[in-house]
Amino acid sequence: MTPYLQLRLWWRRASSGDRLAASLALALVVALAAWVLAPTNSKKSSTSLGAGATGATDVAGQANGAGGAAGGAGSGGGGAAAGAGTASGAAVGGTGRSAGAAASGSASRAGGQAGGLANTRSPATGAPCHGTPNGAPGVTDKTISMDVAVLDLAGPIGNNAAGQASADDLTKFGQTLLADVNARGGLACRSATAKFYKVNPIGADQGRNACLQIIQDHPALAIDAGGFAFPQSAYDCIPQQKIPLVTSSLILTSEGSKFAPYLATPSSDLGTDMRDTAFGLRDVGWFDPAKGFKKLGLLEDECAPEVNKQLEDALAQVGITAGQTSKYTFACPQGGFASPADMAQAESQHRAAGVTHDILLTGGGSQRSYVAAASQSGYHPQYAFTDYQGAVITAGSATGPSASDIDGALDMTSGKFGMEKTPGFPIDAPTKRCQALAVKAGLSPDMVFQGGGGICSLFWTVEAALNHAPALTPEAMLPGLFGAGPLQLAWPQADTVFKQPSKYYGGDTWWPLQFHGDCACWHILDPNRRPSYP
Repeated sequence: MTPYLQLRLWWRRASSGDRLAASLALALVVALAAWVLAPTNSKKSSTSLGAGATGATDVAGQANGAGGAAGGAGSGGGGAAAGAGTASGAAVGGTGRSAGAAASGSASRAGGQAGGLANTRSPATGAPCHGTPNGAPGVTDKTISMDVAVLDLAGPIGNNAAGQASADDLTKFGQTLLADVNARGGLACRSATAKFYKVNPIGADQGRNACLQIIQDHPALAIDAGGFAFPQSAYDCIPQQKIPLVTSSLILTSEGSKFAPYLATPSSDLGTDMRDTAFGLRDVGWFDPAKGFKKLGLLEDECAPEVNKQLEDALAQVGITAGQTSKYTFACPQGGFASPADMAQAESQHRAAGVTHDILLTGGGSQRSYVAAASQSGYHPQYAFTDYQGAVITAGSATGPSASDIDGALDMTSGKFGMEKTPGFPIDAPTKRCQALAVKAGLSPDMVFQGGGGICSLFWTVEAALNHAPALTPEAMLPGLFGAGPLQLAWPQADTVFKQPSKYYGGDTWWPLQFHGDCACWHILDPNRRPSYP
């Protein structure tokens, strides 16, 4: 007799109780098999990019319980693209749990969301504990992973020449900020983990290779802390892949809508910066003939033609005509430094045209050659700078124009530049908070004014976004900024409010600065911040 016929015969002769017990046992076996075979973590799709990798050191930043202490260390695999510089990672070591993340459970496939954390809130931050979306990169029930690109100007330039802390110190500070975020409840009820990459933005192919590595890592979100500072829009490679990115750079106005909802910055957009430059210079009387104005010189690189047009349009709106302007345009310089011969030609053109006032719309390296050529010719126009390409940072440094040659120059900045050097001017609360974290990291509080403050603002922007996000899918993360309300930021970013539908940038206010050659620093001319020009 076959086993099947034996089963049928037993079933007909067995009591109803025996049949019920056998049915329950079979159901239990099937359920256990399904539980074992079904995956419970979010999936990641693999991408082959052909980027070479070197070893990376991992350190852990994790929180235990509600507001638990951050700490821990470990080692693990990591990678940096060939030529992308040194990489180090901060990864949660498995035992760390941010506050609220203890609510666990197996993933439910209904509606594409995992059910373990849904419908709860973090007791530490009050943030909603969204379920883990199926297939969302870098998100599990316990962790959210990030990649961070840190400025690393290698070779004879170095970060110090640009007035920035070393890449090692910036990375160390970033790890301290990561631990602080986790100690205060983490991100969306999860521990934040991060992998740090040191990137030289003016190094051949380093930015490209670092971008490839970040894409290959499949993080939930990326942070650009200067690694993609040059050329303008070098960071675009990340939001193009629909990976949410928060950058320290001023972004093109068109990028705010083009890459929404995958690109944000606590800094201004460049269209606002150009309007504030033109209208602000008018407001302080820079174009007043009674104060010596006769003709305006424009020095423009072609790294971002959109920005050049925005400045020229704003100048026209304040009454500067084409007949009052001499413009010199040159190709986007390789490595950020225009040739001295090119800058000498630009200076010669402006001097011959009778230019009395110059707006240098390019980076510090090109400005340095232009101002040096003018000084050697005995030509001393009045200079105005913008926040474009970090020019306000490099002025007077080893990578910018000589401090004595630009004494008296103006800048209408959307940031908090000048706060750190203006006599008697107080350091504001968010910047002091950032300084306290620098001391906690074993660093000088002054490193906040050497790149550290920008990293504070970046991490706090990410924290605001994820703790207010409607969901943890890539397209829903940065829109969380719209629900965060006013965001207090550390120097150099000014406090801001992100607004729907596509204001994913700061730059709500500005104040005028004047450069002082004796201290190679900027002083605030008026401490009252003014609303930016629409």
